[in-house]
Amino acid sequence: MSSESSSSESCPDEEILNYEEFGPMVDDNKLRKAAEAARLPFDRPTEHELSFFPELWESQHSVEVFLLLRNTTLATWQLHPTKECTALEVRNNVFAPFNSDLDFIQVN
Repeated sequence: MSSESSSSESCPDEEILNYEEFGPMVDDNKLRKAAEAARLPFDRPTEHELSFFPELWESQHSVEVFLLLRNTTLATWQLHPTKECTALEVRNNVFAPFNSDLDFIQVN
């Protein structure tokens, strides 16, 4: 790998920290960058996640909701990594139409 190509690449963590605003209007690109910064696939759960949540095997919709919540949680945490990421903050950052049933994200 040449030094020219490595110098032109930016660190995904820097892109996450440079978000101008994070909230319900977050888009798929920000969620994709958050998953990539955590070294997780954006579009599918890992085998480890599937072993902890076997109900994800039941439907594609369950997988989509899980991925949205996981990636939103990652983006919320990466925005302010020194601040505690609470379920309430994640709930406030879930965008429509997935924010209609926020009891899915339990606040304890």
